[in-house]
Amino acid sequence: MAPEQAMGKEVDCRCDIYALGMTLYHLISGRVPFSGSNAVEVLAQQMGDTPPSLLGEVDELVPEQNQVIVRMIEKKPEDRYSTYDELLTDLHRYAPGADRLASPIKRMVAEGCNWIGFHFVFTFVLASMWLLGGQFGLTNEGRMPAVGWLMFAYWTIVAGVHVVTTARGGATPGKRLLGLCVQRLDGQRVGYVRAALRFATAFPFFVLYVPIMLLYVINDVGTTPLAGTLVRASQLVQAVVSIASLILLWFHPARRAIHDYVAGTIVLREVSKTLP
Repeated sequence: MAPEQAMGKEVDCRCDIYALGMTLYHLISGRVPFSGSNAVEVLAQQMGDTPPSLLGEVDELVPEQNQVIVRMIEKKPEDRYSTYDELLTDLHRYAPGADRLASPIKRMVAEGCNWIGFHFVFTFVLASMWLLGGQFGLTNEGRMPAVGWLMFAYWTIVAGVHVVTTARGGATPGKRLLGLCVQRLDGQRVGYVRAALRFATAFPFFVLYVPIMLLYVINDVGTTPLAGTLVRASQLVQAVVSIASLILLWFHPARRAIHDYVAGTIVLREVSKTLP
């Protein structure tokens, strides 16, 4: 019984949606959402308690399916599905067998689009600075430190775009272009902390190399054997992480890369808002 019905308030289809959500919870989990020694005790739980989450308890249940049930059994009617059609749309959308996991190829192409766009802008700015620097009094000796600062700014912007777009919109420009989205396992927005952790794990080369580059740019020194060793080490770490992620994406059924496991995220195909 929905809370508003138990309180004798006016009811509509959202009351039935609540009851159906509780029934789905029972069917999927194999246990009732609430239990007690008598009906009054159970009704009291219906009024104010939330059943334990099924995510992680039922292996086959994906975050989107769990979110459908959670929305159906919200205590406030306005937080539930407002119509049967709206509910049916999500039930069809997230039905078992409706695979929404992003394919490895799409994920690789999306990231490739990101880097092509970044490198195009960087090359244009670098070429412009090199060709037009003389007109602004920039000598050949002065161009090299300027290039170093430009590269540092470039890597910072790359990291910033990845983190901000993933945290706020759930997709980098490349993923958005190919209809992919990044979510937490519970279906919620990624957030800045997870997005930053995700980027740092996916691209350790930048996390290790950018501070080295900045140090040498600030001190205006050339390449040293130590710098070369550190760069090669960061490249090796990046290669290991990339290869391991590709193996997981291609051969593990969850299709989650290393950075997805570290950040607790998953990459999905976006779906149409209309009923299939």
